[in-house]
Amino acid sequence: EGCNVDLTLRGPQDSWLLLVPALCRVPIVDAFVHAMPDITGMHAKTFVTEQFVEGTRPRLEFPVLDYLAVKDKLEAPLVVLIGPGVAHSAMHVAESIYADEDPHAIATEFVLRCIGGGNCATEVIAE
Repeated sequence: EGCNVDLTLRGPQDSWLLLVPALCRVPIVDAFVHAMPDITGMHAKTFVTEQFVEGTRPRLEFPVLDYLAVKDKLEAPLVVLIGPGVAHSAMHVAESIYADEDPHAIATEFVLRCIGGGNCATEVIAE
């Protein structure tokens, strides 16, 4: 099975952009965790959708200089989380999880930063 992800490399100071198919060593899934809090905010209807936009491919974008470095080369993350900011403001928060990190702890902290505590957060974390 082929890789379903595109890799975008940006040149120095955004002088150019190169979009190429990525080389995948593990299966890639783009998934969205939907959490619709009830009116009390204490519980949420939570479900996962894979390939949110039909017919599109996930895209990872990195500065090319990070890949060309002789030392301290960029390590691609296993997971990138993107979510709403505090109180659903116009700001968004993001977090990358790397192979040597604890994904459950990082995802838990991420959910708490996005939606706060309470039963709603517990249900989202469990999903």
